[in-house]
Amino acid sequence: MKDLIKKILREDFDWATDVPSYDDMNIDWEEHVLPYLTGKRPTYDEDGDINDYEDWDDISPNEQEEYSPLAKHYFVRHLNDIDFEDGKFIMRVGSWSEFSEMFKDCDYSGYICRYTAEQVLGEEMDWEPYYDVVHDWMDQVWESVNDETYKTIVAHIRKWMMGDILEVDGEEFELTEELLKSWLSEKEILGHMIDNEVGSGFEDMKNEMRWAYENGYNTAARDEYWNSTHEAIKGIVGKSEWEEYKVKKMDGEITRHQLKFDVTDIFMDVIQTFFDDYADLDYDHETELEYDSFLDNLIFLMNEEIYDEPLNPRVSEWPDDDKVVEYFNEDMLSRI
Repeated sequence: MKDLIKKILREDFDWATDVPSYDDMNIDWEEHVLPYLTGKRPTYDEDGDINDYEDWDDISPNEQEEYSPLAKHYFVRHLNDIDFEDGKFIMRVGSWSEFSEMFKDCDYSGYICRYTAEQVLGEEMDWEPYYDVVHDWMDQVWESVNDETYKTIVAHIRKWMMGDILEVDGEEFELTEELLKSWLSEKEILGHMIDNEVGSGFEDMKNEMRWAYENGYNTAARDEYWNSTHEAIKGIVGKSEWEEYKVKKMDGEITRHQLKFDVTDIFMDVIQTFFDDYADLDYDHETELEYDSFLDNLIFLMNEEIYDEPLNPRVSEWPDDDKVVEYFNEDMLSRI
């Protein structure tokens, strides 16, 4: 019986042409929607009260076909994040952060759990998944300096640090052009001078470079977390696009943005799954969906492991080295 219902849902209707507008029609839960979900239609006594339920097999095929668009339109009308446009079910969401509850509530290293998803999907992108990442300044930071950054560091020293009093092995001396040139004979020599903080200017530069490296490390890590998180979401609700809409205010209009998803492929599967596997319509004919939005109902079913399961994608425990170096050098050029 349920297979027949789903066949009607998935095969018998061309949504772009066959779904009429029911905007002005009073679609009744028990009269129009329950038959579609349960395969049973209510019959009424002479007072208009429900007397019994007629099996779907006793309803003519033409009558059966009438219930599918009625039921679908009912849910479109009652779910505040769904619109029916051009034959498609469109879900609109205010921000990515609304998907964070879709992820597993856990604490697994190398996986994206709910807390991490909240950080990744939040509007503030200053979350740092790692700290104290520099353990060998020469090997990690100085080895990451590219030619452009190296030239910029040298130019900075020439502009701001010439004449500074430096201290090496307890001896003080002045930084001159001749001394600087001797350091530049090999890149490693200048790196050691900065690493050993031979002067206050070098100490400041070493700190800036360490901070830039940590920032580059975390930026590269956030990229990987972002990609893994969004790929997982896309695997459930499909691709997204941003769209603008206008909001009227007392002093004029403002432009806001929201995410748009085509959830046609999963919309009625989620609805039917809720009523097949969670609600007991044979016991309680007044059972409604758990929430007023499609996304919240989807998340609820995933967390109950009724429809799919909570997302928990793997992610690399260390960011890509090339990306770390790229972001580090970009940051350094903005610091000096």
